[in-house]
Amino acid sequence: MHRKHLLCLLILFLSLTAHSVAWSKQRLAILEFTGKAGLSFEQLLYLSDQVRAEAQSLVGDQLMILTRETLSELTESPEVLEACTSGCEVQVGRALQAHWLLAGQVHGDEEHIQASIKLHDVRKGISIDIEFAKGSTFNDLVIDTRQASGRLLTHLMKAKDQKVFTEISLPSAQLPAAFNLSSSDTLGLPIALLKQYDRALIIDDDHLANIEKKIEVWSRLTRYSQYKQLVKEANKRLAYWRLRFKRKVQCNRTWQQLEQILALKKAISGRKKQSLVESFLNACGRTLEENPHLNAPYFVNKRQKAKLEAAKKEAKRLRAERKKLIQLKKKKRLEADKKKAAKAQKAKLIARNQNDYSVLETHFGGSYDLKFGSLSAYHLRFRIQPMSWWNRQVFIDAEAAFRQINHLTEADVNWVGEWSGAIGLQWLNQSNWSPSLSLGYQLRSKRHYGFTELGIRYRPIADWFNLHLALQFLQPINANNSLPNTIDNALPRVTFLDEQSGELRLTLWASTGTMGLSLILLCIYVISSAQIH
Repeated sequence: MHRKHLLCLLILFLSLTAHSVAWSKQRLAILEFTGKAGLSFEQLLYLSDQVRAEAQSLVGDQLMILTRETLSELTESPEVLEACTSGCEVQVGRALQAHWLLAGQVHGDEEHIQASIKLHDVRKGISIDIEFAKGSTFNDLVIDTRQASGRLLTHLMKAKDQKVFTEISLPSAQLPAAFNLSSSDTLGLPIALLKQYDRALIIDDDHLANIEKKIEVWSRLTRYSQYKQLVKEANKRLAYWRLRFKRKVQCNRTWQQLEQILALKKAISGRKKQSLVESFLNACGRTLEENPHLNAPYFVNKRQKAKLEAAKKEAKRLRAERKKLIQLKKKKRLEADKKKAAKAQKAKLIARNQNDYSVLETHFGGSYDLKFGSLSAYHLRFRIQPMSWWNRQVFIDAEAAFRQINHLTEADVNWVGEWSGAIGLQWLNQSNWSPSLSLGYQLRSKRHYGFTELGIRYRPIADWFNLHLALQFLQPINANNSLPNTIDNALPRVTFLDEQSGELRLTLWASTGTMGLSLILLCIYVISSAQIH
C-alpha cells in the first residue's frame, strides 16, 4: 500500500511539472527495467540504455527519445514500478506527455534470465505488443533484449509511414563503395576505429546478418563526428539500411493485407490475385534472402504445386522415353531376330545346296523345234556347279547334241553334231522349283550361233533325279548361217518365226548327280559284261 501511494504522488507531481508546449515530434519514453533475477541496479540501467540506443538508431529521426534525466525522479526508485500494472505504466506515460512508452521487467535466476518488454500507446491507453528476451549470461540477455526491442519499434515505424502498396519505393541494391583514406588520414585514425569500421564492412557484406545488426554497427560509427569522411560513409550506409528496414516493414504490412485478399473465394478474381502477387514479388523480392514471406503457406503450396506439375511432366517425359526405348529395343530385337533368321535360313540353304546338289550333274534331253515343228535334237550336257560359286547358284554347261535336219518320216536321215557351252545363274531356294537363266555359244556344221536359255528345274529326288524344262532361242551370228530344214506340217509350230533367222526350241531334260551317274555307269558296265559273256 505504501508503494502504491508513493506512485500516485509521483504521477501527480510529474503531471504538474510537465511542459505543456506542443512538440514537433512524437515522444517515446523508455522506463528503467525492474525486477531482480540476480541482476544489480547498474545492470538494469544498462539494459534500459541498450533499449534507448536501439530506439535512437531505428526511430531517432522520427521520434523524440526521452532521456534518463527526464525520468530522473522516477528512476531514482525503480522498485516503485515493480507493483505497477499496464494501466499504471500508461498513467506514467501520460504524466510525462509521451505518445509511446516502453517498459521492461526481468525474471528468473542467475542461470536463466528472462526479460519481458511491453510497448504501450499512451494516447489510446492500450498495450500494443510484448516481446521476450532470454539468455544464459548477462551479455546474451543484452543482445536478445536489443533485438526484442527492435521488433517492438517496428510498430512505431509502421505508425509513421502509412504508404499504400503501390507506393513502395525500392532502394538500389548496390551499396556505396567504402571511402579511401589517404596516408595522413590513416595515420590520424585510431587503430581501434579502423577495426570497428572493418567489422562494420564485414557485417554489411554478410548476407546472414539481419538488418537491425547492420543499422546498429553503422549507427555507432556516426558518433565519431571528428572524422568527417567516416561519418559521411556511415551515414550513407545507415540511410540505406534504414530504407531497407522501412521497406521490410512496408512489405510485412502489405503481405498481411495481401494474405487476407488471397483467402477470398469469390470477391477477387484469380487473375487479379495473380497480378497483386506479381506486384508484391516485384516490390519485395523473389528470393528468400530478400523476401522472407516466400515461406508463407501460399507460396509454399504454390511451389509444391509447381514441383508436382514439374514432376508429372518429368514422369510423363520419362514414360515416353521409356516407351520409346522399349519400342526401340523391340525393333532392334526384331531386326536382330530377322537377321538371325535370315542368317539361319541362309546357312540352311547353303547346307541344302551342298547336300542336295552335286558339283557335277549329267543332263539327258530331247528338244522340239518350234519353228520347223520337229523333234530335232538329242542332248547330253554336263553341268559344273561348285559350292564356291555362290553356293552352286552359278554354273557352267558343256553340251553335245545330234540334230536331224530333214523330215522324221524319210528313210534317209541326216544328222549333224552340235557343240555348245554356256554360263548361267540358277536360283536355288527352299522349294523344289528352281528357275535358271544362261547365255551360251553353239557351233553347228561350222556355223556359229549365240543362244539364250530360260529354264526351270523340278527336283523330286535330291541329287538323284531332276527334271528340267528349258526354252532356248538360237540366233545365227551371220544372217546366212542357218541350215535348211524341212517343215513337218503334221506337228504344231510357231509360224511368226518364218520371217526370222533365229530358231526357238523347247527342251526337256532329266538330270542326275554324281551318285546317279555312278549308278548308271555301273549298270552299263554290268550289262556290257553280261553281253560279252
